[in-house]
Amino acid sequence: MNILTFILALLLALFVALAGATRVASWLIERRNPPVGSFVDIDGAIIHYVNVPAPAGGDLPPLVFIHGASANLKDQMLPLRPQFEGRAEMLFFDRPGHGWSGRGPGNNETQQGQAATIAALMDRLGIKDAIIVGHSFGG
Repeated sequence: MNILTFILALLLALFVALAGATRVASWLIERRNPPVGSFVDIDGAIIHYVNVPAPAGGDLPPLVFIHGASANLKDQMLPLRPQFEGRAEMLFFDRPGHGWSGRGPGNNETQQGQAATIAALMDRLGIKDAIIVGHSFGG
């Protein structure tokens, strides 16, 4: 075996080991953070969301929360849900390609595509007018 073959075999083994370690780490993260909401298919994208229904006598319009890049619905739901519960309907969701939501076959890699998916999700849930609360890239 010449040195080039040895180096290529070593690099291939390293690549396989790192890919396996990444898969195991992903599995552990998913196991520790299971989905907390429901799923709906929006034009081929499976979207994970939590819809807190409108309370009787709520004093606020519906609130739709859009998380930032590399985040998920828990980033806004954990601190803000207690602040508005009993006052407004709330929608938290994982943006397409984040958290437990799939990217789907459409153009969800663009802001316009994600906005269309969010609007379709709101329509599906019967949310007509809402205050949109965006954080970071979600803004």
